[in-house]
Amino acid sequence: MELTIKQAAEYLSISIDTLRRWEKAGRITPKRVGSRNDRKYSVKELDNILAETKHIIQIPTTKIRSLCSAYQTAVTKFLKELVETPSINGGNDEKNVADLILYKAQQLELPSFLIWKDKKRPNVFVGNSFTEQESFLFVAHLDTVPTGALEKWTSPPFKPTIMGGKMYGRGTADCKAGIALSLYSLKILKELGYLELAKFVGGSDEEAGAQSDIGLPYVIKKGLRAAAAIYTYPGYSTISLGHRGLIRQIVTCHGEQIHTGLSEWSNKTKGKNAIEGLIAFANEIGKIPLNEVHEKFGTLKSTQTITMFNGGIGESIVPDKATLLLDTRLLPSLNHEQYIERIAKIATSLEKQYGYRYEITVKNNGKASLISEKEPIVKILSALAQEVFAVKPQLRGRGPFNESGLLNNQGIPTVGGFGVRGENVHGIDEYVELEDIPKVLETYVRAAIELHNWQCKKKRKSVL
Repeated sequence: MELTIKQAAEYLSISIDTLRRWEKAGRITPKRVGSRNDRKYSVKELDNILAETKHIIQIPTTKIRSLCSAYQTAVTKFLKELVETPSINGGNDEKNVADLILYKAQQLELPSFLIWKDKKRPNVFVGNSFTEQESFLFVAHLDTVPTGALEKWTSPPFKPTIMGGKMYGRGTADCKAGIALSLYSLKILKELGYLELAKFVGGSDEEAGAQSDIGLPYVIKKGLRAAAAIYTYPGYSTISLGHRGLIRQIVTCHGEQIHTGLSEWSNKTKGKNAIEGLIAFANEIGKIPLNEVHEKFGTLKSTQTITMFNGGIGESIVPDKATLLLDTRLLPSLNHEQYIERIAKIATSLEKQYGYRYEITVKNNGKASLISEKEPIVKILSALAQEVFAVKPQLRGRGPFNESGLLNNQGIPTVGGFGVRGENVHGIDEYVELEDIPKVLETYVRAAIELHNWQCKKKRKSVL
């Protein structure tokens, strides 16, 4: 097949003047055809030039694999340092862990900078293509959830311990292993001469509901763009296509305070127990049917969970105020506005029936998000998982809400989880499997290269 000079320049992603210079230098030789002696360029010859000029990247897998194995110890050490730097949401600012990432990036000779709306809670960018739409993006968050009861941990959560090939500690799986793997993936790409193919962003305040205006949404507003992304959550047996929706509502019940020993309370002529008002509310919302299923979420269903409760000011006082937090996860088939309205109607009905007063504040309201199985990044990761891990991954949505939906909304198709194996996320004795590090590094590096190559081939087809 042959192309005109204009088509050939587009095929190579260069200017016509550059193509003419290459011709004069003898780098390419077109055929001359017709009465006007027009140039015609062989696609085969153009493909050879693309390989030479690094438009299509071909690196032996053995070379990539060797680099990834060589960095296993370094990744492990960096992960240990990250876990030793507490960044509990609501307890520690992310500044210290952000500074640690900057320092590591400097050591690895990777360009990096902070992006912040709140100086104490910055976001981190590593790479040199912040606004580049054709590069690949690794994503993780900097904060963690609290530890829970320290006495229940096998080892102190901020003194990472390695036992049986597993590193234990708060944030190992969610999401500090992803941070360490991302930076060393960029280091390997830099050594290969292709740092421009990928970049990393670490966001603050994700654990508060994945919608914080100081975290990833702020970075996106500043112009972050990419061709595709991986949110570096743990596990490779499933390629996450998205997540359920999240609604968090703060429900406050107001009653009437009175001494529990008075006859008025005994006779129920005075006093309203706000805690009992919330118990009645909890009983009613438990009647809401949430049995829908969705083909992309397997056995996962919609759920509603009371996760926090506060009420009462004294042992002999009928509480006049009590508050709970209702955490609801909805499949894509359920309407958020209708659900919120139903909760409000339950409160109104209880007010009329028992005389309580309810206040409801919607704290978070994020919709479910799914990408197609046909997205190039999904196909690339699926093929790599089968080759590198000898596992055919499931393609489905995941339960936890996360920031992948924010990126999807910006036209950046994002796999919402692919990384080293790990367990007990948000639980006691959180850990990751260290033996997975070389293979995940290989997968990340090769995914960046293969996404680039896919884009090059797509451009060629558009010219042809």
